[in-house]
Amino acid sequence: TTVATIWRNTCKRLHHAVQIFLNRNCWRVLPSTFLDMLSFLLPCTSVAPTSSAVIGAGPAGLATSIMLARRGLKDIHVYEKLSAPPNSADTSVWSDAAKFYLIGLGGRGQKALYELDAWEQVEKCCTYVLGRKDWAPGASEDEGVERIFGDDRPYKTAVIPRDRLAGVLREIVMANHQEAVTLHYDREMTGIRWGEDGSPLITLAHSASAYSASNEGGRISSELDKDEIRFDLLIGADGAARTLASAMEQDASSETAGAAGHHKWLRSPLLRVTRYTDDNRRVYKTIPMSLPKAKKWRPDVNYSARTKDGRVVFDALPANAEGDYCAVLLLKAEDEYAQPGSDPVGLRALLDDALPQFSPLIADEAVQVVAAKPASNLPAFRFVGPTLHKGSSTVLLGDAIHTVKPYFGLGANSALEDVIALRTALEQHPNNIGNALAAFSDARAGEAAALVRISRELDRPGILGFVTFILPIILDGIFNGVAPQLFEKNTIALLQRDGVTFQGVARRKRRDRALQLATLAVVALAVSYLTNFVLTVLSTDLSELAFVGYSLLMGALAVQISRVWEPGMAPADVLAKTAQPVTDGISSSDNRRGEGEGNVEGDDDEDNGDNEDGKATKTNPLPFLGKGGLPLL
Repeated sequence: TTVATIWRNTCKRLHHAVQIFLNRNCWRVLPSTFLDMLSFLLPCTSVAPTSSAVIGAGPAGLATSIMLARRGLKDIHVYEKLSAPPNSADTSVWSDAAKFYLIGLGGRGQKALYELDAWEQVEKCCTYVLGRKDWAPGASEDEGVERIFGDDRPYKTAVIPRDRLAGVLREIVMANHQEAVTLHYDREMTGIRWGEDGSPLITLAHSASAYSASNEGGRISSELDKDEIRFDLLIGADGAARTLASAMEQDASSETAGAAGHHKWLRSPLLRVTRYTDDNRRVYKTIPMSLPKAKKWRPDVNYSARTKDGRVVFDALPANAEGDYCAVLLLKAEDEYAQPGSDPVGLRALLDDALPQFSPLIADEAVQVVAAKPASNLPAFRFVGPTLHKGSSTVLLGDAIHTVKPYFGLGANSALEDVIALRTALEQHPNNIGNALAAFSDARAGEAAALVRISRELDRPGILGFVTFILPIILDGIFNGVAPQLFEKNTIALLQRDGVTFQGVARRKRRDRALQLATLAVVALAVSYLTNFVLTVLSTDLSELAFVGYSLLMGALAVQISRVWEPGMAPADVLAKTAQPVTDGISSSDNRRGEGEGNVEGDDDEDNGDNEDGKATKTNPLPFLGKGGLPLL
């Protein structure tokens, strides 16, 4: 017993010294052999955190607290600068369709919530989207293309207000984990530093939010400010605010600058935020819309339209099953109707002219409110990497590590996926929190970068957008249609595929681009030789015109592109016109069985039309994109 006690005390002191050593980044100048020795010692001495803090009580932050509590951790504190969300069952609150930010939960998000035993309660507050109807630029009121989604998909998109999702998760915390989790609303982290042992010490202040949830029951707290609070584990899930991410970036830069004085190769910090300039900036206003009880207006369809000049983009999603919709009006920041206090009469005239199919569905009172309110900004593209943690005490996840525009349902869903990835890392390294955080960084840093880069390529303006998105989609449609076993579907369909990572999507599309270029080169060469042979047979004087073969191939490709693309088209228009799949019916188990192979969507849906004899005829179903090719807010 005496020997064991001495050994435990020695290990604790050694662990404390090693933590100080690692936190000061001295390990960067050590050989890997010595680092391996330190890593060998840490599993024997590291213990699970006794106190944890989560910055941000959005869906990702609350899901993280649930995950930690389910793992048996106690003394978990969640800090949120905003007020507590309303009760998820209060229909009088959630009936205001245009007041709340809608998110679409696809397979990634639904799987994560199911694993946290939260999906059943979340699903009760969701509205399913089963199809979409799009009006291409210049289309008349009767020329919308409706596409209904089949039942063979592993997941259907479930729409829910973001605050309502946070409300459901908060209620799960209060009902099932109130002994382990304390929620602090109206509290904002204003400062942070790391102690000698690497433990984070945070400073908190009351936020400007007027409402305090301290008297709601459960363990919701709004204690008086303290100078500094120490935690064993700190998790940043504060979204695009990135208070913790910015502090970690600054700290990493300072440490790197100190080390770089002796070693030039150490000048690049391990944690940095990559920020992209928004070269396709738009702002938005939300508009409530009510559908009439008419056959042509389904209450479970995503509606969208846009103008040829690109001035107006309109996207509407169901707020409930009764036909109430929340529409998003996207405008350029300098547009007169993007300004607060704009003319409601002029806005109504714009809606009548640009969106004649939707304008009658929007009440005059709603138009007045929309004209008066200021526009909101879409988030800019950013990601954190190549590491997401600091030592064995601090880690980032969710929108704090990857911020994208809400175009394809990837932001909120991947944030919930991060929570499960962190749980997996903790399960793989139950006795060493430092190794667990490092494993999480390895698993998700590359995913964050791939997600943001892919999303940004889908949002470039003008000729950049044509080259990085429109042209690849057209080529994917051609090559996947000709050889589906060799060429994958388009990028959007792959992003929706269950069990495929963002890095996997990037790798597959790089492979496809290389194969497409090689195929075009081989075909061009074959056409050239054939043309050269024919011209030589006809006349030796014409053999110099062999370049006609290349011209014929390029001309045929240009004709195919011109048949599909028109200025002002959005992703949904291109995908509809090329009849390409934009969701994927392949489950993760099917995908694992067919890994590395091209897969055909297997959509057996039928859209029934009437021929001249009045008989129903089968037409090829057009694809459905659960989140829409336009922002889903």
